[in-house]
This record gives sequence, structure tokens and C-alpha cells, in this order.
Amino acid sequence: MIEGHFHHESFKRHYHLDYHIGLITAGAQRYYYRSASHVARRGELVIMPPGEVHDGTAVDQHAYSYRVIALSPQWLTEHYHIGNDTMPFTTKPLARACWQRVYQLSEQLIHQPDSLACESALVAAIEPLLYTHNAQHPQAPLTQTQLKQLREYMHAHLEEGVELSQLAQLTHRSVPQFCRQFKRSTGMSPYAYFLCLRLESSLLAIRAGTPLSTVAHQHGFHDQAHFVRAFYNHFALLPSQAR
Repeated sequence: MIEGHFHHESFKRHYHLDYHIGLITAGAQRYYYRSASHVARRGELVIMPPGEVHDGTAVDQHAYSYRVIALSPQWLTEHYHIGNDTMPFTTKPLARACWQRVYQLSEQLIHQPDSLACESALVAAIEPLLYTHNAQHPQAPLTQTQLKQLREYMHAHLEEGVELSQLAQLTHRSVPQFCRQFKRSTGMSPYAYFLCLRLESSLLAIRAGTPLSTVAHQHGFHDQAHFVRAFYNHFALLPSQAR
């Protein structure tokens, strides 16, 4: 992810090899795109496909800030079967909710670069932008046997963590299909579900007398402070109060 704050700087006309999903977080940016001048303001998304020539500058010399998430065409092809010569993103006006999802994804990338969390946030942010999403055939819901297998797999990997691609492979689905069906079946995203499992399991370990530093490590938290914050947010009490 790219984050920038600009005042007098201007970008000459250029293009990218990836899709760039940009969100203005403060101020406004004027840019040239497809033979016309456009202005993007806070709360608006700008989706720039690969190879599209554009530039960028502040509006009336006022400062602006933006965040850009680069998405490779190969990723879209792999997960959504979209060809490199196809414009996969909707050209319709984007709702505020779409901006909010992409903003939450950027926050995730900055403050909690956990692989499962970021992958889950990426799918949640990207899917509403894809015009091909509604054309996909519905997938059969996850079975109780599959959900049991997923829980067992997650429980066996509490310390090292899990990847979305691994979970999707267990159910013979693409990552986007898996995320949709998992949330439909459980009411939670894969990341939220796995975090809950880690914390509920950690509570049992604490009550069994395991030292907090060991509990944090065995349940995949980088340090004890990170574990304490997550535990408090989940249970509304400190780990030391749970013994």
C-alpha cells in the first residue's frame, strides 16, 4: 500500500502495471484520465486500470492526502477468472460504503498486517467493486462436515496462523467463494472467526494456569501487550482477571 500527503507536488502523466485503487483521505486531487479532467474528493474512490495514462495534482494548491492499494491483474485472474484484457471494475458511481471498506482495508494493512486479516479485508473491499461478481454462479453452502474440518484445521494452527488459500482449498472453492460462503454459514469472516477461536482457547489455557507469555505465544500473538489488548476487546476483562 502507498500512502502520501502532497501540497505543491504534481505527478506527470504516467501509467501503472497493476490496478491502483486510490482513496482520497483529505482534500481533493485533480487528475487527467481518458482525455478529460476529473476531481476526486475525500470519500471518493479512483480506480486506475493497468496501462491507463493519468496524472495528479492538488486542487487550487490545497494539500491532499491519499492511500493507494495496488492489485495485480494476476490476482484477479486467479480468483475471479478475469482476463487481462477485461476492465473488471464497475464504472458506476461508487457508494460511500465502498470507500469505507477500502479505507478499512488500508487501516488493516497499516496497523495489523496479519495475513488472514488482510486477505479477508481485501476480498470484502474488492468484491463490491467488481461488476463480474453478480454474474458468478451461486455456490452450494458449506456443509457441517466442512465447517467441522475447518474448525479442526484452525485449532491445529493457532500458533502459526492460517492462510485464506489454505482454508479455501479445504472446501474446494476459490478464495472469494470461500469467504462468502463461510460468512453466510457462520455469520463471521474467516479472520474474525479464527481470532475468536484463538481468544476462546487462550481463556481455557489461562484458567489451566499457563503463564500469560506462553499463552500469547501459543495462540499466535506477537507479544503479550498485543494479546492483552485483543483479550480485553473480546472479553471486556484483562487476562489476569480471568484466572
